[in-house]
Amino acid sequence: MKYFKELTLGVCYYPEHWEEHLWSEDLERMRNAGISMKKRI
Repeated sequence: MKYFKELTLGVCYYPEHWEEHLWSEDLERMRNAGISMKKRI
C-alpha cells in the first residue's frame, strides 16, 4: 500500500454568492485552516 505525503482537496468558492465585505474574512479563515490557494487551470 502506498502512502501520500499530503492530501490535496479541491473545493469551489464562488465569491459572487456572498457579500463582498465578507471575502477578506473568508480568505483569512481559509488561511487559518491551512487551506492554500492554487491558480485555477
